Amino acid sequence: TTDQVQGIENALEPYIKVGAPWGSARYGTVWNCPDDRLQRDDCDGAPGIGVGYITSYAFTIFNPDLPLTRYGLIARNSNSDFQTAAGAFINSKVLAEIGAPADTVTLLEFFGADAGYSRFAVSLRSNNGDFASPAWTDFPATLGIGNICGDGFNWQYTMGSHSGMMNCGFADGHVKAVRRTTLMNAPKGTWDGKAKNRLHWDANFH
Repeated sequence: TTDQVQGIENALEPYIKVGAPWGSARYGTVWNCPDDRLQRDDCDGAPGIGVGYITSYAFTIFNPDLPLTRYGLIARNSNSDFQTAAGAFINSKVLAEIGAPADTVTLLEFFGADAGYSRFAVSLRSNNGDFASPAWTDFPATLGIGNICGDGFNWQYTMGSHSGMMNCGFADGHVKAVRRTTLMNAPKGTWDGKAKNRLHWDANFH
């Protein structure tokens, strides 16, 4: 079965074998946190219809033209994101470029209503800079952004949290629970461009 969106999970699927991605909302795969049961909505009539396997995670995004918001590891090569302003092709960071892999977060828990967090597509959020913002809710609290599809469903989002701790995957392969607000300096809700920033590929920010 062909996905609507091709992502990192597609490259890993042959090794994980979680099943066909299409159909009514499905929970319980390795890409779905057991706590994440938020309804997804892809504007095809009602929430929970045809959205496929639910994903609960976001990878950090990289684009050298956006150093305050896209300083992570994975290039998103779609639409206008595949080139810099000068026209250069953007490659993801390779392990040798990551200055502190044991302290560099590349995967975070993020639960959201839209199809980018369902349909078996692990997200690359456009803005890494607000992951530590106190304005975000932590599970089980949610933040509603309104009836986006016009079907009466209020889209809900939240940062994954378990007793105040978020499970994060690091570039060296280990996973650790951390307090989200300690990931970076964000005195005004977004990263201030100074050390520390545990999502940044450059060791100078760790």
